[in-house]
Amino acid sequence: MEPVAKQTPPPDSPVEASEHAMTKASAPSPESEPRLVDPDALRRLAADVGAEGVAALLQAFHAELTRRQAALAVALAGRDYAALAAVTHAIKGSALTFGADAVGIWASRANAAARLAQPDAWEPAERVLALLDPTLAAVAELAREATP
Repeated sequence: MEPVAKQTPPPDSPVEASEHAMTKASAPSPESEPRLVDPDALRRLAADVGAEGVAALLQAFHAELTRRQAALAVALAGRDYAALAAVTHAIKGSALTFGADAVGIWASRANAAARLAQPDAWEPAERVLALLDPTLAAVAELAREATP
């Protein structure tokens, strides 16, 4: 008789299901890491709000990421799971909206682990912090290009 594999019950909600999938997914290698900012996401956004709207939204996104960067550094320094969960949740949502996929993916992983107070939350959070400066530079450049 073959051993029966232990099965994990399905998550209770779609949010838990997506977070479960994100934490189970392997971390991207440097070669496969998504672009800092996906231009296709910005084109879709421009189709919704127009070129002027995209420029204004990119400027607001840049300001928000700058504020969140400081909060992330504080959460990391204090090893504060609750603060890490809050800041990575905010970063994840805005980053994925604006096509900052690398930051969004790593923030999602950090957020899922921080919400459960898992020690493996710190590594992806440190990756988010490392990606924020180059992402901010890319967003600033795109905002300049998008300004009519």
